[in-house]
Amino acid sequence: MTDQSPGGTGQASADEAEESPTGVGHALQPVVGLGGSAGAIPALVEFLQQTRPCGLAYVVILHLAPEHESTLAELLQRHTDMPVHQVRDAVEVCPDTVYVIPPRHLLQMVDGELQLGPLPEDRRGRVAVDLFFRTLADSHGPRATAVVLSGLDSDGAIGIKRIKEHGGLTIAQDPAEAQHDGMPQAAIATGMVDWVLRA
Repeated sequence: MTDQSPGGTGQASADEAEESPTGVGHALQPVVGLGGSAGAIPALVEFLQQTRPCGLAYVVILHLAPEHESTLAELLQRHTDMPVHQVRDAVEVCPDTVYVIPPRHLLQMVDGELQLGPLPEDRRGRVAVDLFFRTLADSHGPRATAVVLSGLDSDGAIGIKRIKEHGGLTIAQDPAEAQHDGMPQAAIATGMVDWVLRA
């Protein structure tokens, strides 16, 4: 994927994060949150294949069919040299590591630590991306990046706004290239997306 921002490189770096203004999240590990649902796996695979270790941590929040959820970390590991872990307990994020939300859970970022919570039946996973992005923004401020990939609904749009309001970087997959354009289209419609990524 390539970025379509003026002068952009398509990827934030640890050095850029070091230059962020003091305040919320300044001393924390820079984190990239990647959210999506239906059709997001091919885009996520491409993203990881093009990403080289640069000091960032990556957290994947996807709501998928049950047959994909439990094997997502294993699938992604085939496409990156960075270690990929399914989150099982509270864990402090490390650089150049990919973390994957487990099935039927919500994931939050609290003071540099990923924390799991049960998924209420009535929420059906369709706010998992927003919840993570909002807590990532509150925890990491300008050291947070949010990426919205293919998906059927609008999950992620509210979280994108929170990331932007806290000085973070916001990115969406090009809706024209997404298998399902609902999530990236909703993110772009907020007017808060910095970059649109194209293959």
